[in-house]
Amino acid sequence: MPFRALCIAILILLASFLQEIPVSAQPAVKAASPEMDRLEKALVGDWDEVETMEPGEPWPQGASRKGFVKARLASGGYTLVYEVHSGGSAGKLDGFHTIWWEQSAGIYHFLACFNDAETPCKMRGTAHWEGAAFVNDYEVVVDGKKIPCRDTFTFTPNSHKLVAAMESGGIMKTVITTDAHRVIAPKEGVNAQDMSLRTNGGKLSAKEFAILMSNLEKAWNANDAKLAADCFTDDAIYSSPPSPQIRQGRAALFAFFGGPGGRPRPMRMQWHNLVFDEANQLGAGEYTFSYDIQTHGMVIVKIRNGRIANWREYEVESPASWEEAIGPNKF
Repeated sequence: MPFRALCIAILILLASFLQEIPVSAQPAVKAASPEMDRLEKALVGDWDEVETMEPGEPWPQGASRKGFVKARLASGGYTLVYEVHSGGSAGKLDGFHTIWWEQSAGIYHFLACFNDAETPCKMRGTAHWEGAAFVNDYEVVVDGKKIPCRDTFTFTPNSHKLVAAMESGGIMKTVITTDAHRVIAPKEGVNAQDMSLRTNGGKLSAKEFAILMSNLEKAWNANDAKLAADCFTDDAIYSSPPSPQIRQGRAALFAFFGGPGGRPRPMRMQWHNLVFDEANQLGAGEYTFSYDIQTHGMVIVKIRNGRIANWREYEVESPASWEEAIGPNKF
């Protein structure tokens, strides 16, 4: 087996193995070199992201996707895995980059793997720093011709932007812009529910309800069963009609959400619309949830003392993006 192919096979195996280990079960990984340390500080973390495609091939009218990124060090700190899952009018995207530093050559290498039936994984050029920007140069083949491409990452402490450009007429033209914002977990011991109890007699406002549901979304996306279960009352009832299965109590929900180690694989929750009746403390939301399969659904909840006391969800399995699923009935 050629050396490059062997490297790819090993890296794919590594990334697949890491996805089976709950995040909380993995020991803390430290960057193995100053170069990986710099990359860690810029990219490691959980991110919500929006991708915007410029009009042109293959999106004549332009397109977009929304999703999330999880970036982490692996291989004892010698590699960084940048995993992305998104969907929208541009279609579904699932995959990851693996980035590592080659000391002898003084460059970073890129391996890219995505949901492409023809070529799921390929080496994707090299990368380097240009000032504060991280730049990945590579080539794609279009109609038998090699076309230079460049992905440029720029950073702030809690966001990063990725501009994917392709050469056209001798200049680099932007094809896709990705804006990513860091998902920041609520501070321990302080949450929207506790604040509401102190300020409104245990009742949530519409704004506080949105914060509660956002906290639940972030907890699931971080695979943190404790944070998720803390959004529910001690005696909460959780059901998915017409399934007869009923889960009752925060302890049962903690186990259902993955327990101390979280679930074996990443899950993804995304709210689309939330509404709340403050007088009756009743709320509802449309969502997309992914774990092994993808579902679109709607849930109605009853709030008591700032937490979810009743959860009743209705959902349908579908590989389509949310925009494709709802069709023209958008609001």
